[in-house]
Amino acid sequence: PLPAYRERESVLVAGSTGPGEEEIVLDVYARLKQSHDKLRLVIVPRKPERFNEVAKLIEARGYTCVRRSQSPSSLTPNPCPLTPVILGDTMGELRKFYALATVVFVGRTLVDLGPRQHGSDMIEPCALSKPSVVGPFTGNFEEPMRAFRTADAIAEVRDADGLFDTLDGWLRNPAVAQALGQRGRDVVVAGKGAVARHVEVLLPLLG
Repeated sequence: PLPAYRERESVLVAGSTGPGEEEIVLDVYARLKQSHDKLRLVIVPRKPERFNEVAKLIEARGYTCVRRSQSPSSLTPNPCPLTPVILGDTMGELRKFYALATVVFVGRTLVDLGPRQHGSDMIEPCALSKPSVVGPFTGNFEEPMRAFRTADAIAEVRDADGLFDTLDGWLRNPAVAQALGQRGRDVVVAGKGAVARHVEVLLPLLG
């Protein structure tokens, strides 16, 4: 199991990040820490082959990088000058990290990585009622994004400043963040069963 975080700590999870986004997230995190000293950052890169690269980025910023692949007890680090940044470098545990999150940034959305990589699954954190923010590149998830937009259930930003402003606002106003997270969950719940309904319509047409 992942560790339980202390009651006063908030957790920012940057999930399924792509090249160029980890630097942005680390910059935003440094700014957020000035007002939210109990904020902890978890970065989970989309591709396993980038784990070592991202670990070096974290350490280059002066943070201790705590890797999930190490023993679970290592995720409760010893005191150090800067709050350690946790690197999710295992497979199949992103949902667990989302479950621990206070706020979520969904990666591969803030940097243009090409049309085949526009977006990551934002449904998963929204299903967990987590206030979630994405960048402008979400073309591969047009249908769920349309539903989330209609319900005002997700935040969209264009750049690092927008990401900072959104996360800072949520951390200062937890009730606003929680309400948005709940709307996100409502959208996901309302969408359940859509495949079955489509099948019911299509089968008679197929004879």
